[in-house]
Amino acid sequence: MNGSLVVGECLESKLSRIDLANTLREQVQDLFNRKYGEALGIKYPVQVPYKRIKNNPDSVIIEGLPPGIPFRKPCTFGSQNLERILAVADKINFTITRPFQGLIPNQHLDARPREQVKELFNKKYGEALGLDRSVVVPYKLIRGSPESVEVDGLPDDVPFRNPNTYDIVCLEKILRAADKVTFGIKSQLQPFAEICSQACNTVATDASTNRRKRKRVQESSRGPASSDLMSTNQIPVMQWPMYMVDYSGVNVQVPGKVNY
Repeated sequence: MNGSLVVGECLESKLSRIDLANTLREQVQDLFNRKYGEALGIKYPVQVPYKRIKNNPDSVIIEGLPPGIPFRKPCTFGSQNLERILAVADKINFTITRPFQGLIPNQHLDARPREQVKELFNKKYGEALGLDRSVVVPYKLIRGSPESVEVDGLPDDVPFRNPNTYDIVCLEKILRAADKVTFGIKSQLQPFAEICSQACNTVATDASTNRRKRKRVQESSRGPASSDLMSTNQIPVMQWPMYMVDYSGVNVQVPGKVNY
């Protein structure tokens, strides 16, 4: 009995280490893609052409990596080196000395599919939460707890991650499989109130804007108040609701004849 318990604990420990390594690899992959996109002068990540860079090492200069760690695909690093790379993420810089033909993406072609995939993931995440509206996917929280959300139906060669990290090929593959994509919540990542506020903020803002518009319309319909019509003896009165004014102590002599 004790032997099976020890085996179970060892297996669980091994799986947790594998999950940690996979998460670190995804983070380094995202980092390299972002840095490569910046080197191309593009505001979003671009898939790094590792094979071409390996065959043409002078085409891209990578600076800022920790000592003793060469540049290569993140899947070839162990957890320790992955953590060292992430620790100096801000210092890493890519410089392209000779661009590869056919690898500079068209930003306008990528923009629409990327937004569609974001909308798809938000919709599926909202459905998984039992809501009839989209909810912004907390990618960072999921990356920190990958077992909390299960995503099925994606193409075999496309892992789940932030759509900003996909190239146009992956985006199109996901959109073709949109009907098969499903999200399953294994453990709650966000308080329910926070989830609702994300979905309701836009509605609340619209309602507030409508109230302000109605108020402006009502004020303009009353017409401008002429200061010439106000007597110097007239006492200005604040327009409070009737139930908020206490008339018990009012003893003011009103000039002129009063018509009741």
